[in-house]
Parts: sequence; C-alpha cells; structure tokens
Amino acid sequence: MFLILLSIYFVIIIIIYFAMGGFYFSRNANKQQGYDKRLSNEFVSVNSNQVYTGTYTGITDFMGQKQYQFQFPELLIGSNRYLNIYYSLKDEESPYVIESSEKLNGNTAYLILNPFGYYGGNNVSFDKVFSQDTLMNPKGFLDTINEKIDDIPDTLFISALTVMEKDIQVQMMMWTKEGDSKYNAKRFSDLKYAWANTGNCKINQVQRNSSGNGLNKVVAGLIDIITAPIQGIVISVYLLVVILLGGGVK
Repeated sequence: MFLILLSIYFVIIIIIYFAMGGFYFSRNANKQQGYDKRLSNEFVSVNSNQVYTGTYTGITDFMGQKQYQFQFPELLIGSNRYLNIYYSLKDEESPYVIESSEKLNGNTAYLILNPFGYYGGNNVSFDKVFSQDTLMNPKGFLDTINEKIDDIPDTLFISALTVMEKDIQVQMMMWTKEGDSKYNAKRFSDLKYAWANTGNCKINQVQRNSSGNGLNKVVAGLIDIITAPIQGIVISVYLLVVILLGGGVK
C-alpha cells in the first residue's frame, strides 16, 4: 500500500512539475543558463570603453542593398572569430552585425566597445566622437587614443557598439577628406540597433559546458521533485504572511 501511495504521489508531483514548467531549483537553473546566453557573454570582458582597430572593406552589396562593410577581430571570445558590421547607405535601414570566420582586408577603421550595455567607465574616446558637438577632424580622436598616423585615410570610420542582452546599438561616425587638412564629418543616427534572432544580428552562441548544463537541469529537476512538499509549505507560509501583513515580504 505504501509503495502504491508513493507511486501515486510521484506521478502527481511529476505531472504538476511539467505543467508548471518546473519548481524553484529548475527555474533558477533555466534562468541562469538564459543569462549565460546573453550577447554580452560572447564579447571580450572589459570594465570600460575600449578602442579596437579593424578594417573598412568598402561599399558592398548585402541583403539586397548597398552597405558600408567593416570587420573587427579580437572582439569575440575565442580564436578565428570576426565581427562584421554592415551599415546601410539608406538612413532608414537597420545595421547588421554578423559573425564570420573569414578574415577580410581593407583600410583602417576603429570601434569603441561598450560590452556591458551601459554608459560607464573611462569614456574619453567615446565622448570625443559621439558627444553633442560633431568632431570635424579625426585627428582629435586619434590623439585621444595616442594613435599616430602620418597619412590618415581619405575616408575614416569609427563605430561604437553598445552590447546588451538581446540587441546591439550601433553608432557610426564618418570623416571624408576634402582637401589637405579639411574633412567632411557625418555622424549617423544614434537609434540604430541589430536585434538578436531577427536576422540582422547573428552572433554564434558558443555552447560552453553544454553537457554540464544538461546535467544541472536533471539534478535540479530531481531536487525539485523530492523537495516539492517542503517548497509547497514554504510558499504557503509566504502567502499567509503576505496576506496577514497586507503586502510583499521584504
């Protein structure tokens, strides 16, 4: 009789478990693994804005339209990972941020990385380029990062990426030389985003510890099923206290 009742208990608990999408430990495990898949985890980790050197490969045809194409190494964790940015010549179009394993050649371009998705740290280089006043000569930026270039390219781009959980903000500045020392400066719209899983942002999610993640889910599920009565009691007590106190428990 005891074994029958125990079997019925586990059947009921398992049905409730899957119907609710897991209990406390399983949900926490899923939440943590979701955090591990954030876009920011694919990028190198720094505590302040950093400037990286890459290439501007020119204007190319991509996704049926003319795009400025850039490539930056050393932005993504691991070897043989290159970040390509496609920025449309049409102002209304969204940019593309695409990972590839093929190295491209071109003229020097720069990128400022905000890896944690917020404005913090040493932002001198960012402020120099993307402040309210347009920087008319790229030498002001190059001096800020102590970059000595005798012959600045006739067209020089600086990108800024703000990497968040599910999207990347792309900012762009372009200088075009018109004379020996005069430049035409164009700062593009600040409201340009590449969104994950919508086609214009494709960063390969590295499956770090994928086997360990599966084991963690199994262990969390077993703990949930075994401790279900205790969790039920805890939740009941919590709800009772909330009702009695008339608000959330702090």
